[in-house]
Amino acid sequence: KDPKIITIDIETKVVNGIHTPYLFSIYDGKNTKSFFSDNPSELFNYILRRKYDGYTIYAHNLSMFDIIFLLKYIPDLQKDEFKIKIIKKDNKFISIKIYNNTKNISVTFRDSYLLLPSSLSKLSAQFKVETPKGIEPVFVGDPNSPYFMSDLSHYSKQIEKIEDFNIWQDKIKLYCETDCISLYQVLIKFRTLVFDKWSISIDKYPTIPSLAFAIYRSGYMPENTIPLTNGKIFNFIQESFTGGSTEMYKPHGKNLFCYDVNSLYPSVMKDNIFPTGNIIQFDGDITLLSKEMYWFADSDVNTLKDLYQPYLQIHHKTNGGMRTVAPNGSFSMKINSVEYFNSLKDYDILIKNGYVFNSTQIFKNYVEEMYSLRLEYSKKDPMNYIAKLLMNSLYGRFAMKPINNQYAFCNWGEFMKLSEKYLINDYIQFNPNSLFVDYTDSSQLEKDHKVSIGISSAVTAYARILMSNFKNNPKYNLYYTDTDSIFVDKKLEDALVGDKLGQFKLESNIQEAIFLAPKIYAYK
Repeated sequence: KDPKIITIDIETKVVNGIHTPYLFSIYDGKNTKSFFSDNPSELFNYILRRKYDGYTIYAHNLSMFDIIFLLKYIPDLQKDEFKIKIIKKDNKFISIKIYNNTKNISVTFRDSYLLLPSSLSKLSAQFKVETPKGIEPVFVGDPNSPYFMSDLSHYSKQIEKIEDFNIWQDKIKLYCETDCISLYQVLIKFRTLVFDKWSISIDKYPTIPSLAFAIYRSGYMPENTIPLTNGKIFNFIQESFTGGSTEMYKPHGKNLFCYDVNSLYPSVMKDNIFPTGNIIQFDGDITLLSKEMYWFADSDVNTLKDLYQPYLQIHHKTNGGMRTVAPNGSFSMKINSVEYFNSLKDYDILIKNGYVFNSTQIFKNYVEEMYSLRLEYSKKDPMNYIAKLLMNSLYGRFAMKPINNQYAFCNWGEFMKLSEKYLINDYIQFNPNSLFVDYTDSSQLEKDHKVSIGISSAVTAYARILMSNFKNNPKYNLYYTDTDSIFVDKKLEDALVGDKLGQFKLESNIQEAIFLAPKIYAYK
C-alpha cells in the first residue's frame, strides 16, 4: 500500500551556547513546506489535519536532538483536545502519538535514526537516492543579524559561507527541504527492500531491533522453543547478563597489533545452543546432569590462584553506581552453564540453585541468511547494510526490559494528583504550570512482558568465552581488551584471521599506545 510517511527537519542556531530553532521543514512525498519560526506551532497546525491521519512522521535523530524543540509545545495541543501517548526507553523517545478521535486525526512521531543508525549523508549515499544530502549554507554577512554565525568551530562538516541574507535564506530553506526529501527517499527505499525480501512492513516497527525480531519470528524462529522470562526468573537471570568484557592490563606498549572480531555476537549465535523450552527450578548441584542442559545458577566462586587476567565478571555496586568487574578471590555470582564449564581450570565453583532449560540451536538459519546477503551484495549496496543491521541487532531484543514507565503532560494540580496515586520517577518543568512527568503505574507491571533474557545472557557469555582465550595466554601479552577487540604484542595465527564470521581482522599496526582505563586509550 502507499506509504503514509512524512519527514521533517529542524535547523538551529547557537545563541549564548544554546541551540535555538529557526526553521522547520516538512515533506509528505509530494510537497515541501517550510516555516521560519522559533517554535513548532505552525508545523503542528500543518500536520494535524485529517489529510495526514494515520501518517508516521520521521525526523533523523529525533530522540537525541530534535525532540527538545517539540516537547515543550506538545502540551499546548491538549488544549485542542488532542491526546498524547509516549513510548520512551533508555532516555530515547521511541514514538510520540498525537491523536484526536473526534476529529479523526492521528499521527505518530518517530526517530528514523533508531531504524537506520547512520548519518543522513552516509545513508543517502548508501541507498543511492536521487536527492542526496546537501551542503549547509551558513550566514556570515551582517553581524547584527540574529542569523549571523560568528563561531564556526562547532561545524565538523563542509559548509557554504554566504554573506547576502536573501540568498542565504533561500538556500537554507532549500537545504532543509532537501534533507527532508533525502530522508524520505532513504526510508521508501529501505521500506521497499525489506518488504520485497521478507514481506514485513517497517511501518509497524520503530527500531531496528524490533524489525529484526519481527523478521526472525516470521521465518526463522523454531516454534514453541523460546521461553518467556518474567518476574523473579527475569530478575534472577538478569544478574548473569553482564555484557562484554572491557579491561586494561598494561598502561603502555610499543609495536602492538589491534584485532577486531568479525561480527562477534552473530558468530557465536550461529553455531551454539541456547536455553529453550520449559523452565525448571532446581536446588543443589545441577552439574551432575547432562551438559546438554542449559542452566543459570546462583554460585559461590573462588579463584584457584590469583589470576593476572580474571575473566568471570559480575556487576558490583559502588558509591559511583554499578560497575562491571572480574575479581580474584571469593565472590558470589549468577553464572551461565557454558561459562561454568569453561572456567573450571581456574575457578572452584559451588552451584547452589537456579533454573534449567533444554538447549537448542535457534539462530543458525537467520545468521547464515543475513551473512549470505552480505556476501551476495557489495558493501556499497543498501541490502548489504540492511543485512548487517539485522544480523547485529537481534540478540538484544530478547533482553529488553519491560517498559513500565508512563508519561504525561500536566499542570501542578494534575501533578499532585498523580503523585498521590503513582510513583513519580522524574519530571521536567517547561514553565511555571507545565510539566512532563515520568511515573510508574504498579498495576501495569509485568503485563505483556514477552522477552527471553536467558538467550541474550547466553549470547554474551559465549562471546566472553571466545575473548577469554586471549587472557592468561602465554602466546601473547594482552594489553587491552574490549567486547570484540584485543591489543596484543604478536600477530595472531593465520587460522584465526580472515573475513569469515568469528575470525579476527587486523585493524591497526600500532607504533605506541597508552591505555588509561576501560574505553580510555590512545595510539599511533
